[in-house]
Amino acid sequence: MRLIPVLDIKGGIAVHAVQGKRELYKPLKSLICSSTNPLEVAKAYKEALKVKELYVADLDAIAGTRLNLKLYTELSELGLRAMIDAGVNNAATARRLMETGVVVVVGAETLTSFKALRDIVREVGASNVVLSLDLYGGKLLSKIEEVSDPLEAALEAEKAGVREAILLSLDNVGTLKGVDLELIKRIKERSKLSLLVGGGVRSLEDLQRLRDLGITGVLIATALHTGLIDVEEARRRGLVCHG
Repeated sequence: MRLIPVLDIKGGIAVHAVQGKRELYKPLKSLICSSTNPLEVAKAYKEALKVKELYVADLDAIAGTRLNLKLYTELSELGLRAMIDAGVNNAATARRLMETGVVVVVGAETLTSFKALRDIVREVGASNVVLSLDLYGGKLLSKIEEVSDPLEAALEAEKAGVREAILLSLDNVGTLKGVDLELIKRIKERSKLSLLVGGGVRSLEDLQRLRDLGITGVLIATALHTGLIDVEEARRRGLVCHG
């Protein structure tokens, strides 16, 4: 199972995300990195955690300000596979993002139609797209009115050519509450998507449960920054990959 640290950016700095309540996010305090500079945090992930990829939520771009193409390029140049959610909802913007060397995350929260998703996949290729199924209280956050169930959205994403998706429980982000195993299991059993899970992961036991369900990767922030999850111990137990 892949270990994917999370980097949330707001106001140009790394922040601590809690329950998707973006107006309350505070500058990041971490045992891994003393800086709130996004590039420095990414470097610390690579050097301290020995990871090869990370997930970035650029909340400034999602809120409608410009894409930070310079930062995305710098993240890519670190040698990390950077998955960037920058509020992309059309093929042209996806192309601009991909040209910086990163993987395009398309959030269900900003996606307007599955046709737009198909267009994005055609434009940049399935290997360069990850769909983020953003959930709150187990329900899908989406502008696509005809789809409210995350499983239904996962199946539609498959038809659009998506191969990998993030199941992100926003109400659990930053809370260390644990993960919704029943929902994850339901989607895993019915969908062929490679699933990444985020929101509330707090312990080696959570990692064990997710690995046992056949989850491809796990997105973690708070449990890494607070030292709750010992990455080396997780690797020693075979819960996550080396690098």
